[in-house]
Amino acid sequence: MADPSVFVLGAQKSGTTTVADLLAAQPEVFVPSIKETYFFCDETLWEKGIDWYRQEFYGSGPAQEARLCCDATPFYLASDAALERLAAYTGPEARFVVVLRDPVARAYSAYWHQRRLGNEDLSFEAALEAEPARIAAARAEGGRWWRHAYAEAGRYSGQLERAFDLLGRDRILILSQPDLRDARQLEQRLREHLGLPPRSSSGSGALQANRASMPRSQALQRFVTGRNPIKQVARKVLPRELRTRIGRTILKSNLKAQSYPPMRPETQARLQEMFAADIAALSALGVDADPWKRAG
Repeated sequence: MADPSVFVLGAQKSGTTTVADLLAAQPEVFVPSIKETYFFCDETLWEKGIDWYRQEFYGSGPAQEARLCCDATPFYLASDAALERLAAYTGPEARFVVVLRDPVARAYSAYWHQRRLGNEDLSFEAALEAEPARIAAARAEGGRWWRHAYAEAGRYSGQLERAFDLLGRDRILILSQPDLRDARQLEQRLREHLGLPPRSSSGSGALQANRASMPRSQALQRFVTGRNPIKQVARKVLPRELRTRIGRTILKSNLKAQSYPPMRPETQARLQEMFAADIAALSALGVDADPWKRAG
């Protein structure tokens, strides 16, 4: 059974889908159709065991034939439990990728992502106020606390320090959104980090994934993403790769391009102040976060 050795750790809404898509385009790398397995950070999934994880996501023929398998779950970076489990699970050959984004912009993008998924009814300002209580309640229930962690997931310095300590700084490639602008250069950096030879057929040009959008039908969105009897039957009769492709096709056809409104200036100023110390701390970790200090 294949064992993943490439992990895109986060941060969510920073470009992890772009990186995962480019990795999936490499002939030596297998990325499951549902790139975000959540296995190492979701308590319910973790309790199913490593064997279940391997079979569920990496038991297919293509995974068995691939040189490298990848798990691109963008909440691993913010999860202490995930980092500790990855440190215990992975061998020295494992490699990790982190993509960072201005935490203010990331928080707002994450909020609208949850709105699109039907998981958020509060205003952005109210959601920020409710965030600590929501996280605490979800943690107490063993739930997905990161779902509403708009500010918490953007406190990168502490997350990176833990990742460096547990996984090793030399095994972690840190990217920022400007690094995603050129597909050829990004592909070369990823292949070098993974120990793969240069690829002469590299692509070129800009890459972009997960453009701003909203569902045409919230009812259809909830049907596909939520629990229902039809999905329970599908899980029993259809392989994960097939049912994931079907679900994604339906969700994609239900989306319409829609830009979300600009953030309130006073909210933006508040978040910039909130993240100032964390952004300053990133410099000591070798991360160039200066552009975020002037972000507006």
